[in-house]
Amino acid sequence: MSTPKPPAPRFIPYEFWPLAAAAGGVVVSVVGGGFVSGMFAGHGGALPGGFYGFLSVMKGLVSSPGDPAAAWPDGTRPGGPVLTWVCIAVVAVAYVTAALYVAGKVSARQSRRKARERGHADRRELLIRGLTAKEAVKAAKTNRNSLKTIADRKIDAKTVALRLGRLYGSRSAADDVFLQYRDGVMIEGATGSGKSWRIAWHRIVASAGFALVTSTKPDLLWSTVSHRLRVGKVRVFDPEDITRWPKDMRLRWSLLAGCEDPETAIRRAAALVSVLPADDAKNAAYFKGKAAVLMRCYLYAAAHLGKDLRTVRVWAASRGVTEVRELLQAKLPDWAADLEQILDSKSDSSDDVLGSTTELLASLASPRLLAAVDVPIDESEDLEKLVAGPNTVYLVSDGKTGSCRAFTSVLAAEIYHLGKKVGRQMPQERLDPPMSLVLDEVNNVAPIPDLPSLITDSGGGGISIWAFSHGELQNKKRWGTYEGEMFTTTSPVRVILPGLMDDAELGSISRLLGDYEEWITPHHAPRSRPVMSIRDLREMPADQAIMLYRGAAPALVHLPTVWALPAIKAQVDASEMVYTQICEGGELPGWAAEVYEKDKTADADAPEQVAQS
Repeated sequence: MSTPKPPAPRFIPYEFWPLAAAAGGVVVSVVGGGFVSGMFAGHGGALPGGFYGFLSVMKGLVSSPGDPAAAWPDGTRPGGPVLTWVCIAVVAVAYVTAALYVAGKVSARQSRRKARERGHADRRELLIRGLTAKEAVKAAKTNRNSLKTIADRKIDAKTVALRLGRLYGSRSAADDVFLQYRDGVMIEGATGSGKSWRIAWHRIVASAGFALVTSTKPDLLWSTVSHRLRVGKVRVFDPEDITRWPKDMRLRWSLLAGCEDPETAIRRAAALVSVLPADDAKNAAYFKGKAAVLMRCYLYAAAHLGKDLRTVRVWAASRGVTEVRELLQAKLPDWAADLEQILDSKSDSSDDVLGSTTELLASLASPRLLAAVDVPIDESEDLEKLVAGPNTVYLVSDGKTGSCRAFTSVLAAEIYHLGKKVGRQMPQERLDPPMSLVLDEVNNVAPIPDLPSLITDSGGGGISIWAFSHGELQNKKRWGTYEGEMFTTTSPVRVILPGLMDDAELGSISRLLGDYEEWITPHHAPRSRPVMSIRDLREMPADQAIMLYRGAAPALVHLPTVWALPAIKAQVDASEMVYTQICEGGELPGWAAEVYEKDKTADADAPEQVAQS
């Protein structure tokens, strides 16, 4: 709890200082202007004689403005009328400028002190917690091997760290808030609170390495595609045709590619069942576990037998899967036993498991969606090669029942796995530059298995996760009460946007922010008040957010929308034009095609370079 000192008794009223500043301005302007005028005229510096001499000068200026020099004592007079008045005006302007500068500094200092006394983070807190630009550069050099030999002064903090915003009410760049790539971030906000245009857009554009972007809408694609095309390849996975991205340029990836390896089949089956909502019933985990067993068996068998997803869907809805049983008996007898235990059971729970498995592939009942995701294994994209470069993959799905969210979830999980794999081959076993996962609508589009745990510890491997959620209730619905609460509260950084309406969560946040001691008068004991009440949280300004960073005091951060910043708005508009050009023309612009050709050349030269080495 922040406990400020009691206020000292005030003997001078607030109104005194503006009047004193104005009076001082008159004195400085007249005396200084006259002195400078005399110097320019060659008479020497003209100064009135003492207090009464100054009053005499003021009287003379008022009574005879056409001859201001006559107001000064003989022998110390300034120059002519025009020169004198010009000098007085110049000194007055200089005084006002200096006064406003000093007033701004004093006001900023008072604001920081007031924020600190009310329990909010100030500039000093940012410095202590390593959230300033300078500290961000130091931390980046520690965590990224490629930066160790570069001088600090040559590194732009915005290229090696992530600028979230600026302390609310400040105009100084010294109050900019920087986060490290190692910091996993949970962003909570209601629909329309600005998750995309206040945070996600900046996060995608600033990504130094590979970026995975998920969304239920095309806005993040068309607003950032120009930036991402300038640094690497862009792939779009959109089986539901939510975007206008040309179909022959979309990501083609087979769920079955690589599933002849049991470990791959296990991993992808777990990712598939992660889209099933978690409830708190004791048998929920049982059903999900058994569904994962069936799916791993079917994926493994399909990869070995050369089957497609239509066949997998048929297997998932039936018990008579003779060819699957025979294959598993020959290659993995223990898997065959697991499969038989589920399929040959006469209990109601067995029917429920089959129902859950069928639900996972329900979207494939649509011939259009089946055609979009049932890719031949030999035509499947090499995801590992994509992840190893500064490329971008956009996963788009509406995330509703009947959508392809199961496949976007598997694809996101596979990209995460490959990021870890590529990182282990680098110095310090860490991706450099870091990989960014910008997971908008994370609970609907990309519920990667164990994400509540991954967001806390992936940063050490060079994988930065920013998860965007509608709030704790949605997290609990997706992950269950315990893991949903864990997802919300244990992320290294938590950003809370306006618009949350859940009274329980708002109350929890208010208690988490704590209380501060407020002094009303120096003669009475202080009273305890919440740093932010439930009402304060619910009625936050649209451009304000609360950032909770590890053990730091809560920071009020200014987050303007991209539409409020002319330079950035121009970039968004330009990206939309590039997107439209690609969608209507069916091909990349020339400058983007050059990036692709460079990548092709590098890929072609790689085997020769390896042989020479």
